[in-house]
Amino acid sequence: MPPDRRRNLFARADVGHLAGKLAGGTLASFLPHAADPAAVSAVNKAWRRMRAVEVREAADRIEQTLPERFDLAGAQTLAAQWMERRAELYWGRMRGLYPSDWRIRLDLTGREHLDQALAGGRGAVVWFSSCCDSSLLLRAIAEAGIPLAHLSMAAHGVPSGSRFGRATIGRLHRHGEDRYLRERVVIPKRKDPSYIKRLRELLAANHAVTIRGDLMADSRYLADCLGVRLHIAGGAPSVAFQSRAPLLTAQAERVAPFHYRIVIQEGISASADSRRDFIEEAVAEFGRRLDYRLRDNSPDWDGWWAIDRLAVRP
Repeated sequence: MPPDRRRNLFARADVGHLAGKLAGGTLASFLPHAADPAAVSAVNKAWRRMRAVEVREAADRIEQTLPERFDLAGAQTLAAQWMERRAELYWGRMRGLYPSDWRIRLDLTGREHLDQALAGGRGAVVWFSSCCDSSLLLRAIAEAGIPLAHLSMAAHGVPSGSRFGRATIGRLHRHGEDRYLRERVVIPKRKDPSYIKRLRELLAANHAVTIRGDLMADSRYLADCLGVRLHIAGGAPSVAFQSRAPLLTAQAERVAPFHYRIVIQEGISASADSRRDFIEEAVAEFGRRLDYRLRDNSPDWDGWWAIDRLAVRP
């Protein structure tokens, strides 16, 4: 079997990720919710030992890509804080495997923007950035009683992208999200455009549709952010333009341990008449909003981990 084919079936990294999911899920099945702070602390201590090299390498990438914003000490602090917050979110994912879910305080602000958008009857595209965890955004919108669909990649939650990973790790990763969704729309690996038709049908039925906007290193669209040019996916504004649906942005933020806030911002208004011009205007605005967001609670953002691939220096 050719090497590329073998990698598509299975990746060595799958073993570690799957073991972590199974171990955490097993603990979450019998630990009382009152033990959550202790569980997160234990995960964080273990990760500090096991992932120390990973943190140092991430800090090096941050400092080398954004030298005007971070010296090495600042980048190391940021990487360590990101890892610590991920430990809490990891535990939340483990709790999400079970009906009792994760017991946290989850605030939703800016709901009026979403209600106003849905009042037009054409649905709403909620274009979100990768701060905290996408499951928090889905949960907040669903708990507000709003019909929700979510667009995701076929390898969502699977770093390797292998078929084995999608069937095991990906399935566990999606489980905690799917309870909040009326439908998950998956982008096929071969990029069959039929998924766009389904998104347009859901918007016509006045659903909210959530679509990620960042962490797309292969996107041809760039926005000024963090003092560099950042790759931003143009799918959300493209769908909004074609469907004549309002385009809103949303971000999650960690307020305190076990306390998160979802912020839905006002719609993006663009003057462009063509789809391409609309996408470019919307991408520029997404970059401005993300840049403003990252001035506070910077460790919430997942993009730091791959900043060297996401950013283009001027």
